[in-house]
Amino acid sequence: MQDNKNKRWLSLDGIRGLAILSIIAYHVSPHRFSAGFLGVDAFLFLSGYLTLLGLKKQEAQSKGLAFGKLVKKRVRKVWRPMAILFIGILAYLFLFIPDFLFNSRANVVTSLLFVSNFYQIHHGVSYFSQFLTPNVFTHLWYLALYMQLTLIFPLLVHLLYQLVKDRSYHRWIYLALAILSALLMGIKFHPGADPTRVYYGADTRAFSFLLGAFLAEIWDYNSELDERLKAKSKFFPFISLVTALAILYLSINLTDASAVTYRFGMWFFDLLLMGFVLSLSQDNQLTNRLLRTRPLQYFASRSLYLYLWYYPILLIYEKKMGALEWPAFCHIICQSLFIVALAELAYRIDQRKVMVIFSKRFWKKVYQLVNKSFKHGHFYAAETLAVLLILFIPSLALAGFLTAKSGQDPRALAFEQELKEQKKDLDKLKQDTSRRAVSNKVKSKAKQDAFEDSGKSKDQARTSKSSKKSHKDQSTPINHVKGLSRHEQLVTSQLDITFYGDSVLLASQEPLLTIFPKATINGKVGRQLYQSIDDVKWLADQQKLGDVVVFLLGTNGGFSDDQLDQLIKNVGKRPVFLVNVSEDRSWESEVNHSLYKASKRYKNVYLVNWKKIATEHPEYFREDLVHPTEEGSKKLAIEIAKQITQVLDKKDQGHKKNKDKKTTKKSNTSSKKSSKKKSSLSIKPAN
Repeated sequence: MQDNKNKRWLSLDGIRGLAILSIIAYHVSPHRFSAGFLGVDAFLFLSGYLTLLGLKKQEAQSKGLAFGKLVKKRVRKVWRPMAILFIGILAYLFLFIPDFLFNSRANVVTSLLFVSNFYQIHHGVSYFSQFLTPNVFTHLWYLALYMQLTLIFPLLVHLLYQLVKDRSYHRWIYLALAILSALLMGIKFHPGADPTRVYYGADTRAFSFLLGAFLAEIWDYNSELDERLKAKSKFFPFISLVTALAILYLSINLTDASAVTYRFGMWFFDLLLMGFVLSLSQDNQLTNRLLRTRPLQYFASRSLYLYLWYYPILLIYEKKMGALEWPAFCHIICQSLFIVALAELAYRIDQRKVMVIFSKRFWKKVYQLVNKSFKHGHFYAAETLAVLLILFIPSLALAGFLTAKSGQDPRALAFEQELKEQKKDLDKLKQDTSRRAVSNKVKSKAKQDAFEDSGKSKDQARTSKSSKKSHKDQSTPINHVKGLSRHEQLVTSQLDITFYGDSVLLASQEPLLTIFPKATINGKVGRQLYQSIDDVKWLADQQKLGDVVVFLLGTNGGFSDDQLDQLIKNVGKRPVFLVNVSEDRSWESEVNHSLYKASKRYKNVYLVNWKKIATEHPEYFREDLVHPTEEGSKKLAIEIAKQITQVLDKKDQGHKKNKDKKTTKKSNTSSKKSSKKKSSLSIKPAN
């Protein structure tokens, strides 16, 4: 019995190991592990399951729930590792990246008070600020959510024990509350809007925790199955296989921006996980043996430390080493090694009680040393040096904490305000363009009527018709742009074109609409290519794409060749222009190489080499080294216009040559037929 208990515990640990690996994989390479965030659901589910089992055990032993003891144990378990994280990261940032200390005080305090999720919901960090002064502690929203649920849930259990004496009803209450929480997530989620509220909120994420509690009422891993479940245990290997495959399918296909994820996906994932955990009660399954392997047990034992350190390491790595032109897999390996190494170091520091500065005994010894020095008039160099060394890194962390600036980054605010003003100017530009187009049509019609009324000759009438056609073709006015020829301006002013991209597109929309007045701009802050495939397909199906499509994607992360192929195929046979990226990020070279390969694979795909121009002109970028300045956005728009004109001219020349060949061939055929006819007519019949 005891052996089975230990084995089942190890199997649950194996799930925790997989969960933390999936979370890290999602952040290291989101386009390859697009649903790795479901590891958070797995943690919440297991927390709900184990929390209720612990409460039931405690209630059975002491005839009551020791809430104060539970709170103290949980807080101490989380605070120590968090203190190590804060000291290490704040000290490093103070010395090497002081800009990243922005708003650190609020982040540290709200994290220690376990309200970080609420703080981030109500004080959302600007997307553009993330490029300049990212919040290295933003991931601690999960620990806040975890502590809120684990501290509030015992009160719910205590209330149920008092009000509902029949314990068999408790499971259904947990299930009903879980359904309510999942419904709240689905209702509060709005496609296209920022999902932070539903993703961070305790009310909308509680269903994972409550489903774990529901399972705890059905089966305790410490005990054997009841008779009803034991009779069906022969199906458990099959259930284990099916649920594992279904979980794998969801982990590959769900994305963090899909409405299905928030309205169905997470709930279904938790139900599958519940079936999978229940199936582990049969100890001799292959899945159990896999979950008990040493690597998974290692990652499970360090899961809290890995979670605490992965996000700050990724941000610091991108800042310091992201510009290195290494293959993407080299960056991924380096990031992973840094995360594991620092998590292991933090684990050993915590386990060996190195954080003595938080103990009364340490400060008592410091006081005795100072008092002894004053009392005897003697400076104890060795002891004082040891104390100073112990306090050196915490002192740097304290200095970083106290000197950190607060508020909103003025650079990001200025950029956002600029985009808002651009939008107003563009709306006005569209209205002016529409008026000018209508005016041109009216003038063209009036001129044509004047010709017809004046009784001109047929030749003049033909000229007027030609003039009318010319005016019709030029109904959209030409905005004269320095750097483009008259021909290029004529081509771009008449082109029905769609621009689809991220914040770089939004920063460049004014010059693009000046050059392409018929353009449709479809930009969204934070957009990634792997999230855009279905959206572009929908636009194509609804015939909302122009004759030419330009993609500006890749700023926010990488993508696979297959994902890029799907995106291109969804566009159809239209000419597609891919603008490569220029940014000091670890995925830059991978993104640009994928775009280049695609331009060689497809006849209708062309590359706009913005990276080359940007490398030669770093002054084209803002302080974040990602978004173009006003001058840079003009240069980007001009380069796109030149490339499109060049491609379309070649296509026109090709069509003209083909037409000439067909005309020549037709002419030759007619000439031969005519020659044969004449020849046959010239032959006189014999007498």
